[in-house]
Amino acid sequence: MKIQFDLLNNAADSINQAIVLLAWRDEPNDARRLKQSVLAIAHGVELLLKERLRRVHPVLVWENVDKFPSLRARTVSVDTALSRLVNIGGLDIPEQDFEMIRSLRDTRNAIEHYSWSTTKSEVEQIVGQALGFALHFAQDELAYEFFGYGTRKDDTFK
Repeated sequence: MKIQFDLLNNAADSINQAIVLLAWRDEPNDARRLKQSVLAIAHGVELLLKERLRRVHPVLVWENVDKFPSLRARTVSVDTALSRLVNIGGLDIPEQDFEMIRSLRDTRNAIEHYSWSTTKSEVEQIVGQALGFALHFAQDELAYEFFGYGTRKDDTFK
């Protein structure tokens, strides 16, 4: 069996995972569930930005464009993706979205690389804001609709 995710489907999978963690609470431990939702939505947002950058030009996804398309080379950071989307791609990204994405990145970095302490309400706020951004960005910039993706019979997703 071959497993393959392009950037958009990889992003959608992570965003769907964040939704599952928040909406259906299959994970009974709130701290773990919320931590995993931050990681999932941060990953999804980063990949949405890279997909939009890829649509401007595939080489722009690589940190060092001369190494395109080597998978051994690093892809751009969230900050570089945002910068390239604005300066090369011509996107108008509101400052509040920049701030939310930076906060999300910093939170994810704390979780993945050091230690992390927060409150449930702070996590729910940043994940909720990131989810709102992701759904709108996917629709407006990538012509991708999340509704219908990953729904359950009880229609909780909608």
